[in-house]
Amino acid sequence: MTDMASGESYPCVRCGHLLGSEACDCYEQPQLATPRTGLTVSTMADVTMSITAPLSHRCPFVDEVDVGTAEVSWRCNGQTLELHALRTWLDQWAPCDVSHEEITDVLFNNLSSIPGIADVTIVTHWTTAGMSVTVTGGDGALLREPVHAKGA
Repeated sequence: MTDMASGESYPCVRCGHLLGSEACDCYEQPQLATPRTGLTVSTMADVTMSITAPLSHRCPFVDEVDVGTAEVSWRCNGQTLELHALRTWLDQWAPCDVSHEEITDVLFNNLSSIPGIADVTIVTHWTTAGMSVTVTGGDGALLREPVHAKGA
């Protein structure tokens, strides 16, 4: 995906291939840029921030939209996340076919890799198949395998 303001290319969140405006061949859906330009602002505050935001995505296994919430916290270490930009980035996941586990892992890895942001935690909550599901990010291992096609 290309950042329109800078014309910069970003890596695919799954395979790492550099993308322009085209989708990656590793899966058939729009790609999400690793958050970079405009997601942070400078701060001298020594505080911990936390947000709870709506989060949705398409289920890669059943034809449905999964709706939940993301609880994200971080410590400001010279930077903080700009809240409107964070919300916009989270909203971009809505059309993507991705599992609860994968979206939580990618969010954690992308946010925790931003310079000036420390001690990131992320917990996502979902209701799926009549069950409450909670996923906690933080194992540090970005998933690199494509999600299996529906019916596979």
